[in-house]
Amino acid sequence: LVGRDAEMQGLAEALARWEAGRSVSVIVIGARGSGKTSLLNCAVSSLLAGLPVVKGQFCTRAAEPEKIDQFLRGLFQFPGQTNLSSGLAEGRRVVVIEELERTFLRKINGFEGLRSFLHLMELTSKNTLWILSTNEASFRYLDATVNLGRAFSHRINAMAVPQRDITNAIMQRHNLSGLRLQFAPPPEGDPRVSQAKRFFGLDQDPQQLFFEGLYEQSEGIFRSAYELWQACIERVEAGLVH
Repeated sequence: LVGRDAEMQGLAEALARWEAGRSVSVIVIGARGSGKTSLLNCAVSSLLAGLPVVKGQFCTRAAEPEKIDQFLRGLFQFPGQTNLSSGLAEGRRVVVIEELERTFLRKINGFEGLRSFLHLMELTSKNTLWILSTNEASFRYLDATVNLGRAFSHRINAMAVPQRDITNAIMQRHNLSGLRLQFAPPPEGDPRVSQAKRFFGLDQDPQQLFFEGLYEQSEGIFRSAYELWQACIERVEAGLVH
């Protein structure tokens, strides 16, 4: 996982506090394509390895308490008559759920399902380490309407990353192919200016210029950067990617 050291450290701190017997819950916030799922998958396979982990996501809208209840019973495979709080009080586990933005509707009484979910989380966070994720726009809206941020002890920002991390992530992926790269030089300008730049060693490297433009266009979002990288490939021939 490239460029997420601080976020992994935040998850490690939350885990340490929970293992020490504290009530802990985590919200991971990021734009779509920013790498929230990759971050959580990496945490499950490393930080959370050896712990009982339950993973899921809200695939459809669940804005009513009944739908939240139905989703969680299916996730934990609890029988219909089992009280969720009582069931979660038995044993310790980590629960990772994505797409929290699907638990509300922007209308009167459109937040009751989410409120019931947050209440359950508050009651069970000593035995259950809740790690939820949502997009940034939904978090800002819910924080303003139902104080979502106050329901979590830890907030992990998985938004844009620095340019070097985007470059490193793309190059690490590409290097697995064994193909060489050739970046098109910038368009020729005034020949006298170009000559002067070369004389003073001010010529900019085409690869550096490419990644600067890629970062600006992708706004530091991994998925956007990968899609732009692929779209910029002109041709591949003789083991060389142009």
